[in-house]
Amino acid sequence: MRGLTAWLALALGLLTVSAYGQPNQSLAGLLERHRANPDNAEVCHRIGIAYLNAEKLEDAAAFFRKAVALAPSFVAARKNLATVLWFLGLYGESEREFQTVLRQSPKDPVPHLYIGLAELGRKRFLSARQHFVQAGPLASDNPEALPAVLEAHLATGDKTFAAGVIEKFRQASRPDPELSIRLAGVMNRYGMYRYSVTLLEGIAGAQPGKEAALLLLAEAYDKQNRPGKAYELFVKAIDHNPSAEQPYLALADFAAAHGNAAYAHKTLARGLETIPGSPRLILQQGILWAIEGNREKAMERFSAAATTDPKWNVPVLAKGILELEAGNAGAAAAAFRKAAVIAPRDHQAEYLYATALSRSSGRARQDEIVTALHRALALKPDDSRSALLLGQTLLAQGDVKAGTVQLEKALRLDPENTTAQYQLAVAYQKQGRKAEARKLFDRFRQSKAKQREEESVQVQLMRIIENKSSKTP
Repeated sequence: MRGLTAWLALALGLLTVSAYGQPNQSLAGLLERHRANPDNAEVCHRIGIAYLNAEKLEDAAAFFRKAVALAPSFVAARKNLATVLWFLGLYGESEREFQTVLRQSPKDPVPHLYIGLAELGRKRFLSARQHFVQAGPLASDNPEALPAVLEAHLATGDKTFAAGVIEKFRQASRPDPELSIRLAGVMNRYGMYRYSVTLLEGIAGAQPGKEAALLLLAEAYDKQNRPGKAYELFVKAIDHNPSAEQPYLALADFAAAHGNAAYAHKTLARGLETIPGSPRLILQQGILWAIEGNREKAMERFSAAATTDPKWNVPVLAKGILELEAGNAGAAAAAFRKAAVIAPRDHQAEYLYATALSRSSGRARQDEIVTALHRALALKPDDSRSALLLGQTLLAQGDVKAGTVQLEKALRLDPENTTAQYQLAVAYQKQGRKAEARKLFDRFRQSKAKQREEESVQVQLMRIIENKSSKTP
């Protein structure tokens, strides 16, 4: 908890008790003053800070709330309340308080930082980046926030910030290994493998986080077409911690991606010798068999993984997907329904259940489909697939207005989705919104033409690769 308190103090600039003239007054003394004068907002605020210093966040939040209730314009108290709520996991309430702080103090970096984090969580990368820029050094120089700030920049196409991060890393006398690993994870996700290598080459053989550093560096080498070095690191990660699942999974995935399914199976079998009954390794065996087209063995492995860990719904989802691909929509729906019962907070299970129902029952169970999709969107409001299928289903039911709302949402979330473009154009046409429909139809045709062009380029590249591989050296 000391790390948490230090982060709170660093990131939020909490007011010290000395700001009110009695820096050394004990919590007991402050509580006595509160009992004598319960309407004193400053005393409530100081009690909140005292509880925060004692790492009692719930009590701190209670007194920060009292301070804000007594003095709604008390910015410091509201800011501290929002901060504590964030660390209590009450993100929605925290963000609302930070929004209020921002209206009261538009240039305060603290609310910008946390609203930026909230926007990043919703994948609203441009908004997140703008808030991080407004937060200034509190975001860009803050080790806890830096990976999030880096992602916001890379997701919006800004690579200059990443270059600045690397330059600071090079200048640091003793870079933080844990921070380097977190930054490399972001770099890998956005294809900045050269920077990942820079971050990790010096620490891959040292603690802490040796296993994570080895795996990230191996991935970066692989993407740089250095499979030999990648393989060495995957093996080192297994040797470093033979009882960890992730290195076996990573090496098996690497082998399969390089066309060596036999070695991938061998790697997973070796892992299961060391970690008997590992549901993740068993699941990966099933995925390998499914990729190879052996449905029977894949289903057996998925069933085994589900039996090994009945509280994990991923193997059940995998069985449902296999059934759906085979055209057994009824069996798929049953599997997805079971997966949703196992993990009631999993939006994907609800979406897949609705998808299977739409394929197996047509219009017979549309109300059930709509209910499942509403559950999916309640769990993940920015799920474009659920919004799209809900819009299509509502249109089929004749509820054009509600369907249009969902299709518009789907297109906002995924502007390049040609199905959403076409379906929304149809919905506009039904409502007599001809100009909007025509505009969307044009956009749909352009998107489809672009897809065909990209597919053509991919085909040409594949032919080039095949021609090169067929030539003898």
